Amino acid sequence: MLLGNVARTTVVVVIAVCVCLDAGDTVAQPAGGAPRGRAAPQSGGAHRGHLAAPLPHRPAARPSSTPHPVVSPSVVHGAGANIDVNLSSNLAAAMTTLHLRTVRDAHDDPDLASHLEQMEAAGIQPLIVMYGCSVSDAHRLADNRFLLQRVHRIFGDASIWWELGNENDIQCGLTARQYTAMWNGEIPALRNMYPHDWFGGPVTFQANPSFIAYFVAHASPGPDFISWHEYTCSSADSARTCIDNVARWPAHIATTRQRISAEGLSAPPVFITEWNYAPDGGVASDGKHGNATFMNQWTTMALRTLAENDVAESYQFDTSGVLPLVDSRGSATAQGVAFSGFWGSR
Repeated sequence: MLLGNVARTTVVVVIAVCVCLDAGDTVAQPAGGAPRGRAAPQSGGAHRGHLAAPLPHRPAARPSSTPHPVVSPSVVHGAGANIDVNLSSNLAAAMTTLHLRTVRDAHDDPDLASHLEQMEAAGIQPLIVMYGCSVSDAHRLADNRFLLQRVHRIFGDASIWWELGNENDIQCGLTARQYTAMWNGEIPALRNMYPHDWFGGPVTFQANPSFIAYFVAHASPGPDFISWHEYTCSSADSARTCIDNVARWPAHIATTRQRISAEGLSAPPVFITEWNYAPDGGVASDGKHGNATFMNQWTTMALRTLAENDVAESYQFDTSGVLPLVDSRGSATAQGVAFSGFWGSR
């Protein structure tokens, strides 16, 4: 994916997508197909000092007296999104229009500081992507220390949610073992700095039960949540294919939990930190994103499926800047109307 507001050149990846399990054991995903030309995830925020109930899953090493996030990630607390330009310019209105309560940002957002200030003022729970893509680079830990300090200068002692890296399995080619080594080399120090914060991963580009189960079993400290991304088709696929493939998501979630259980562990809460129908730049000309009937049907089905499968938090992604939840004036788009309707009814 692309992080930050400015799109950068990325390798064109053609993928026959599958959920990676053990060798020879797969759960099929739809064909992925085109460059992952996405709009940027940006920032979030939270009221200072407000504490909420704890997660049902807590790593044993976390002290029971540790304060908890502004909004504790439990089971489907509310609407989440990766910020795009339209959303960041209309945040106050979007909170009412979309029932938005958590927002995902990234370390390389060039407007991070101003967005963080807006989010803090609005009282939205932030989820922020930290630097990743390095197993043993001491500079990465220093970069992430500075990032945490920078964010907490704005949010004070409020709890922040963090992901270590973004799609490092595809962007940087990290294996589960390498990603876990990166985690084990950084998170103990970062958690010691801010014990109120929540740290999660491995942020894979698609469901990958064996990768995630290895990570949960070998991460020290254990993650407060697990995360990955979900899409259902490529822009070249038919609307019917995109809709039908939402039905594959429950198997992705269940298989991941089963693999973790097979390690003798309870599964942490699931965060789907990007979702939409397609991840590639072809959505700009695919004819589906402008079809209100399709967008309503697909979005409602996707959100219902995530809720029915106890996904704790989920974040809509504005692929290539053509799938925003609100337009430049702050009015809900076709997907935004379905998004708002779902969360407003809960």
